[in-house]
Amino acid sequence: MAYYYMYPGARVGGDGRRYDYGEMAAGLSYKAVYARYYRTYTRDFFGIPDARGTGYLDVGVKRAIGDAMTLNIHAGDARVGGTGNAGMDWHDVKAGLSRKFEGGWALSGTYSRAFGAGSNGAFDRYASAMPRTDLRPLSGSKSRSGAVVMTLSRRF
Repeated sequence: MAYYYMYPGARVGGDGRRYDYGEMAAGLSYKAVYARYYRTYTRDFFGIPDARGTGYLDVGVKRAIGDAMTLNIHAGDARVGGTGNAGMDWHDVKAGLSRKFEGGWALSGTYSRAFGAGSNGAFDRYASAMPRTDLRPLSGSKSRSGAVVMTLSRRF
């Protein structure tokens, strides 16, 4: 598959770099187990300049538990491409449980955590792999132990 992510109006750094980027993905799955690999084809990756070739390996399990519940476990490894960008590499983990209800409603809870794999450990202090441009934690994302997100949704 091919993806292109657009963040209209979003800019990073003093030079006004955009977050927009494109990537290709390929994957395999067997029953509840999957593996996907993503690789950027654009010059920049989410505001990081000259990061073409950034790769992300996503492995996990998505398993139905009964008729209405699903368990989702994931581990990821990212290597940011380009000279001087290795300090932005990261690993991440996620465990979640979702439950479907009548009328299209669903409730899910997910725990996630990112870990710095790069030389500067930039992600060691974040609950997710989304730091601010000045590498300070996002509001509400200052925990070294991860983040829990609860979501209630409805399909129409």
